[in-house]
Amino acid sequence: MAGGVGAAKIAAMVASAAVQAVGTISQGRAANQAAKFEANQLQQQAERDRQLAAQQASELRDAESRRQAALRARVAGGGATLEGSPLAVLTDLAGEAEFQAIRTVVSGETAANRAQGKAAIRRFEGRNAQRAGFIQAGSTLLSAASKSFGKQ
Repeated sequence: MAGGVGAAKIAAMVASAAVQAVGTISQGRAANQAAKFEANQLQQQAERDRQLAAQQASELRDAESRRQAALRARVAGGGATLEGSPLAVLTDLAGEAEFQAIRTVVSGETAANRAQGKAAIRRFEGRNAQRAGFIQAGSTLLSAASKSFGKQ
């Protein structure tokens, strides 16, 4: 009987370790899936940041174009020509507007790159969590096997 009880204890220990190992692997996989989901959300945010910046830059350029047209019309309506000071002012204004548009695009790209960096980190963390789950599961099984053989 003692042999049967010992074998039953060993079987129970191995079964417990197997269940624990499966649970650990499942946790690692779940962490990886969650990280992938977050990474995808961050990738989408990066794309939205780029699109929003491009749209804002386009709107800035359109508004400046309308403003330039209105200023040219006023200058012409006042009898002046678009030479000398009026031209220099319009050129400076156009340059400043383009600078603002480019700055908007760069700002959007910076935000997008930040989101993509966070996405890469989350993917890395997810893969590491999954690996850790496999390693912990293996450790659990090896530990149970070692204890089982030590009791014989």
